Amino acid sequence: TKLLIQLLLADVDITGTGGGAYAQGPFCGMEMVQRYMATLGDRDCLQWRIGDRTMLQGLIDTGEEMQQHWRRQSDGLLDIGAGTGKMLEIQEDDYQHAIGAINAMAVNYYTQLGAWCADQNNATCAARFKSLEAELKKQLNDKLRDDEAGWYGNGYPNETRPRTVLSYHTLEALKSFGPERFAPAVPADR
Repeated sequence: TKLLIQLLLADVDITGTGGGAYAQGPFCGMEMVQRYMATLGDRDCLQWRIGDRTMLQGLIDTGEEMQQHWRRQSDGLLDIGAGTGKMLEIQEDDYQHAIGAINAMAVNYYTQLGAWCADQNNATCAARFKSLEAELKKQLNDKLRDDEAGWYGNGYPNETRPRTVLSYHTLEALKSFGPERFAPAVPADR
């Protein structure tokens, strides 16, 4: 398990250079760590060395890189661009730019990083990711929430209404919000 986690998090490059990147890579890495900790109860894994940094520092660095490379200056949403190939499983025009599910998974990523930083007594890091989580969650709700569709759409430059494309990422994104957020959109017979 340690080797798999190390391989996934070693030299994470979300820019797509040097062999390419996958937009969900950081979230998969975090989930592997979460599941490892839940299964074995080993919270010390955050201090495992991966190259010249700890696993936690690698996750922190990746969170900062998402902000540096994907954050839209206009509204703070994460925008992976168009035609980048970063969404390997869904290659269609409506699943690009500020993807609602990717932004929701980033909210979960920042929430977990803030908690782990607090657990490690790193108040500065915890505050940073708590702030990123709150800002991104607000923008996600303000800009990408499509009340007609009952879900979060994908935001395109110069468009006011999100485009809704559902995928398996929808299930991953549900981790970021409580069930009360989705109750009005779910038919009673489901």
